[in-house]
Amino acid sequence: MFRFLALPAIACVAALFGLLAEPSRAEGPVAVTIVLVNDLPRAEDVAGRGGLAKLASTIKLQRASRQRVVVAHAGNAISPSLLSGNDQGAFMIGLLNRVGIDVMAFANHEFDFGAAVAGERTTAAGFPIVLANVRGADGKPIGAAVPTWFYEAGGILIAFIGVARSDLQEVSRPGFITVEPALSLVERVAPALRQNGVDLVAVLGALTDTEEKALVNSGLVDLVLGAGERLHASFDGRTAAAASSRNAEHVILLDLRLDRYRVETVGGDDLSSMIDGGGPIDAIQPRIEMRFRWSVDFRSIDSLNVLPDTETADEIQHLLLDLSRQLGSRIGVVDSDLDIRDIVVREGQSPFAHAVADAMKSALKADVALINAGAIRADQVIPAGTPVTRRSLVQWLPFESRVLLLRVSGEQIKLALENGVSQFDEHAGRFPIVSGLEASFDPGRPAGHRVTGITIAGRPLALDHTYLLAVNDFIAAGGDGYGVLINAHRIVDLRTSELLVRHLSDYLTQAGTIGTAGAPRLHLVSEASTP
Repeated sequence: MFRFLALPAIACVAALFGLLAEPSRAEGPVAVTIVLVNDLPRAEDVAGRGGLAKLASTIKLQRASRQRVVVAHAGNAISPSLLSGNDQGAFMIGLLNRVGIDVMAFANHEFDFGAAVAGERTTAAGFPIVLANVRGADGKPIGAAVPTWFYEAGGILIAFIGVARSDLQEVSRPGFITVEPALSLVERVAPALRQNGVDLVAVLGALTDTEEKALVNSGLVDLVLGAGERLHASFDGRTAAAASSRNAEHVILLDLRLDRYRVETVGGDDLSSMIDGGGPIDAIQPRIEMRFRWSVDFRSIDSLNVLPDTETADEIQHLLLDLSRQLGSRIGVVDSDLDIRDIVVREGQSPFAHAVADAMKSALKADVALINAGAIRADQVIPAGTPVTRRSLVQWLPFESRVLLLRVSGEQIKLALENGVSQFDEHAGRFPIVSGLEASFDPGRPAGHRVTGITIAGRPLALDHTYLLAVNDFIAAGGDGYGVLINAHRIVDLRTSELLVRHLSDYLTQAGTIGTAGAPRLHLVSEASTP
């Protein structure tokens, strides 16, 4: 049998856990399987992989085949998605209650709608939410979150400490909160847990790569259950680290073997006193000590091979149908004929394309925004007076792009622009749609030497200066030839990014209209007119 235990405050660990440290300590190995989930904001599958219906089936299968299974969610669930834009992620908590999560940490995307909403989601969850290093404006934990959750199996105790990344305030929208760095918190808490009877210490939460590595290298914890863009698992003989892939497309499972065993020892002081006093060695009385050891094996499940749980799939379908109705809600109006034909967008003449870049720059407070023209797929003229709905934006921006914030040099911006205009005559999708920047380019010049007169906020571009650049995830990964951005430092990365459609919806809701194009931001010039 096992028990679930949760403590209300880290400060109370020593006092309260002393009362819990007396369960029967049976010898012999105990097997526990952890099903790890992270970065799962979409309820539905994509091309037959991922989604909650398939995750529900995976969980059922593991629980049917194993005695002890813990389903741990490392966070980033309630945003970003089209569904979360309607109810601020309430739907996801309802679905997670259905599929059988045992414990969950709140990560940066749980705070996308503010700390108050995050608190509401903790109270709606039918499972413990762990979050030890975040406090609200009042200095108290967020909602019903607890710092640590305990799982007991066969007399062996596992502690799950919930943590969020230390730059939470920069990569999300929590409002006023305080965040203690994860390593600092673990340095205080982990030793106290072990002193009060915990055998295995696990950290659960979506941290940065640097924070995760620091925890692994510290040796203070046994498991680091985090997040990432891809599935990964490692074990250095002391600490294991793992994450599943985004949207539960591939799910990682940790099969733990926990063993409490007896060892006969002879105390050093006893042996020394016998030798010094000339006493008989055979008079030394051995002591019986209980020791603990553990090991881990990793498995991964490809959701493509998993049949979806029928009841969960039906509930998701119901939510999507309701979303379809809500996508018809009006967010603005076209105040003059709006030309979104590909040929116009890919020459930098479309007011809608400019609005997209402006929304990116505004949302991420960037110096410059840049998106490839091929991300916009409308290819039509929208008559004046046409209402703009959320469905319109989804149709015009069909790739579910996310917006990242990069720190780049002026030289990288120039190289990116040169790439963007390098296939201008072919009306290629790489043409750069920009905000916060103006420049001239001459397609008659050799590719790589076409852009001149670049200004940012009215000032000439400084090649050695650092700028904040908002981009869509496609070109941040080098798509459409933008390889110069691949290694740029990411301030907002895929794990902390928002959907472009959401940023644009917020921007247009505030503006109310999509106006005329105004002056081009990239000025087409001829060879004859170029000095």
